[in-house]
Amino acid sequence: MAEIRDRRDKKLFNMLMEKYNEYGLARGLGKMRYLVYVVEERVEYWVAGATLQDAKPFARVLERLGVEVEGTLFLRRVASFVPERSCGVMAQFLRDLGEAMRREGAERLAGFESREYMVDVERRVGFVEVGRSRSGARLFVKYL
Repeated sequence: MAEIRDRRDKKLFNMLMEKYNEYGLARGLGKMRYLVYVVEERVEYWVAGATLQDAKPFARVLERLGVEVEGTLFLRRVASFVPERSCGVMAQFLRDLGEAMRREGAERLAGFESREYMVDVERRVGFVEVGRSRSGARLFVKYL
């Protein structure tokens, strides 16, 4: 896993997220962290990506559903950049992402549902549904 900091890499990441995430690029609501899951063969390949940010902009919904905001990182977008049958890649990416964030001091990852196949992946790696937003989107939390 790698964090993207270079402006050109962020531009490429944003293009990939726009193409492969059903909701497109997450905009606004604070500073984002861009993370990619990397496979290295002869060259480096990004096979999945995620944007993370502080959970404070989502405090109302988190608190209403009984999730503590302090110590929580919000998973804004996650996408596989390889073919649909990539659940194994996504599961490993989310496991590794959770472990890396735990080492940095995070206690929880939270995020709204994405594609239906992602709900299965999220459950496989320890995300639990804690409720729904007022608009009906399911909120999942992984306790690290």
